[in-house]
Amino acid sequence: MVVLIDTSGSLGNAVGDDDDDDSGPSRLELVIAELIDSINALNADQRCNVVRFSSDAQYVGDLVLMEATDANKRAMINALTGISAGGGTNYDRGFAAVLELDPAPDQIVFLTDGRPNNQNYLDGVQQIADGGTKIDSISVEPSGQNLERIETVSTFSGGTLIRLSSAFPFPSPPKAISPLEKPRPFTLRDGSRFPPSEANSA
Repeated sequence: MVVLIDTSGSLGNAVGDDDDDDSGPSRLELVIAELIDSINALNADQRCNVVRFSSDAQYVGDLVLMEATDANKRAMINALTGISAGGGTNYDRGFAAVLELDPAPDQIVFLTDGRPNNQNYLDGVQQIADGGTKIDSISVEPSGQNLERIETVSTFSGGTLIRLSSAFPFPSPPKAISPLEKPRPFTLRDGSRFPPSEANSA
């Protein structure tokens, strides 16, 4: 599995707001909480990597799918907690980065708010689909054309579409993170901590 995460500037907007609002958790923070849950659910015999993209793309570690050992899952989670939103939304570069991985993944979890800078990304999606990889898209509060774009990516590859919204139980992730795999705590824009402390979550 490859987690392909959009970290462009629009992901820095607050959940439920299309403007540059500094109140409440951001879309990126919502996405990170979902990703941590996905990474922790990996079995030891699975392989994964995280590819983040905005104007360009960046991997965690080398151009390989890493075994889902406890150490590698910690590395991926810690990389996620250090991400900040910024830059453009280059879907092309994100999908091209996935095509460079060895071996090719059988699943991509694609997280975005559906605002690409151009419309030339479907060639990369088609290449991925032709290789037998499905793209499961998780959209962050999109509507209209934004949602249609993300749905098209999944449809091309035989994947599914999931919508996240402000109804997501943020900042608590859907599944508990074991002490071994718990990420570094960080402070959200609303002043709360992720993950919540035991005292606050009891």
